[in-house]
This record gives sequence, C-alpha cells and structure tokens, in this order.
Amino acid sequence: MRAFLQALLTADEQPELLGLAAAAEAPKLAAVMAFFVRAEQRGEIRPELDKALFLDGLLGLLFVKLVVHREPVTASFIGRVVDHVIAMVAPPASTSPPVPPASVASPARRARRLAERPTPAATKKTARGR
Repeated sequence: MRAFLQALLTADEQPELLGLAAAAEAPKLAAVMAFFVRAEQRGEIRPELDKALFLDGLLGLLFVKLVVHREPVTASFIGRVVDHVIAMVAPPASTSPPVPPASVASPARRARRLAERPTPAATKKTARGR
C-alpha cells in the first residue's frame, strides 16, 4: 500500500496514472460507502454522520501511519481505531428506561395488588358473617 500511495503522491505530472488509480479505487470506496449506509439503516451509526468525510478521516489515519510515520498498520492499531470509531459514530444510548420483562411486576403494579388484597381483619369478619 505504501508503494501505491507514493506513486499517487508523485503522479502530479501523470494524469493517466491518477485516472487509473481512481478507477481502481472507486469500487472499493463505493463498497465502503454502501457498508456505511447499511450500518445507518440498522441504527448502528448516527444518521447525521457525514459518511464521505468520515471515510476520508479513516483513510487519513492510514496515510499518516504508513507514509508520515512510516510504521506498519498492526492489529493493535486497527483495534484502537475501531474502538474510537465505534465511540464516535454510534448513536447515543437510549434515555428511556428499559422495559422490564413481563414476569417482573413494576412497583406500581405491586402496590395495586397489595391494596386489593383483603386485610387479615376483613378476612376474619367475612368468615364470621357466614
């Protein structure tokens, strides 16, 4: 990849080389953009995210790592990038309280059931009145 990037950087005087590089990369970039669109449809990324700008930022990270720092892209680097990306693009957590399972009674429901139960004194009166 470093060689490809270096060729692009020196291709200012060779428009046909830039055209070939753009044609080679266009399907890959389109696939990544389609991936972002599907992630948005699934609710995994914020809908207001500028996907093209975000992709440019990811490519910039790779460019800096490979060309500027001349360091390899390691699994550790990718893991750190993924962790930060998820934190940046994920939709905010829901602020509504979680819905308890049907088997768990809410405090209000529990209070209503207790209020509807006959008291021990009322039970004795009913038994004597027979």
